[in-house]
Amino acid sequence: MCVHTKMGGSHSTIKSKEGNVFDKELTKMNSLVNSIITKDGKFKDSEYNFLNQSTCDKYSMVLESNLSKHLKIHLHDLSANIYFVPKANDNLRVKNDTVTKSDLCTLISSHYARTLRVLSLVREIYDFENNGDYSMAGIIYRNLDQVEGTYQVSYCALEQEPVTNDAKVDFKQLKGLNSFVNHFLSESEAKVFVNHLGSLLGNFNKRRIAEAICKDTLVSQKEYKAIYDDIPLVISCMKGGGKGKSTAPNHNLLFHVAKDKPIISYDTCFAKQKMIVPFSSKVRTLFRKYREDYSKNAEEINVAIHKLVEYDNRTRKYKLRDLTHDQLASVENRVKRCVIVMFVQSLVNYFKIFNEIKNSKHFIK
Repeated sequence: MCVHTKMGGSHSTIKSKEGNVFDKELTKMNSLVNSIITKDGKFKDSEYNFLNQSTCDKYSMVLESNLSKHLKIHLHDLSANIYFVPKANDNLRVKNDTVTKSDLCTLISSHYARTLRVLSLVREIYDFENNGDYSMAGIIYRNLDQVEGTYQVSYCALEQEPVTNDAKVDFKQLKGLNSFVNHFLSESEAKVFVNHLGSLLGNFNKRRIAEAICKDTLVSQKEYKAIYDDIPLVISCMKGGGKGKSTAPNHNLLFHVAKDKPIISYDTCFAKQKMIVPFSSKVRTLFRKYREDYSKNAEEINVAIHKLVEYDNRTRKYKLRDLTHDQLASVENRVKRCVIVMFVQSLVNYFKIFNEIKNSKHFIK
């Protein structure tokens, strides 16, 4: 089964949203990431591509603690110390063990590959290329509109399903989601996130949502309580949940999308509807909150990107920061948390608007 149009493509209920929905939040980040990596996911600076053996061969490997053993000359005119290091130093002694240049190149290449993966994933899942139009937040936001003093919410009045006989929608086509779930998250993290997402897109089972929140080791309960806010959830967590290995390391991302949910794609909704309500301060506040929450999330991603790259005043270009293993892992976890929040928060904020308009005494249509 597959959805035949790009997931989240424009449809008759959302014509007034012309695209580039998050242009303000994403344009600068897109330019920054594109200055570091190419469109096909490689570093623009070939010196970072340590997967290439010829790049690694250009370097000699020296432990910092051993530098003092090599001949050093101070050049007064340059105000600098220069070390003379033997060329043939393909092996290093580290804690009574021998490490080859090939071993070190593999470690370095893995380190840079992780940085590359983070930047590529962020660019894809937030859909920098289209200013967020086909990200999860963009697809849902384009179900919301403000026209001539009214607030409008588009939704699908029936369960959403593809044109084939399948009863589920394949979210693998949502940009970056498959990479995020099956290659970026750990097995246990992926299982918790997929269960949470499935509950939101399905029948909004509060018990299952609360269980997912308890098992989530990336997003705090405090942050979830702020997201769900006035939606009553009974969250009573036992200590130490969510750390075990999942028995299903690969998730197919087929989700049941229940009725009265935002229209995910033109081809999956056969009952496109719209609710309209006159100006309301409550609805206006909820509309603004959707945008403000997204802006805060985008700024968190911006901070994460700047922890990976920095501006070099000498070359007047951005370059990768020298990060330790732990620092890089911290950035990865920050990105994981931001992406999960973006997905959950976008859906929850939509449901708050939908329910407010649906229950309004001034509901027009």
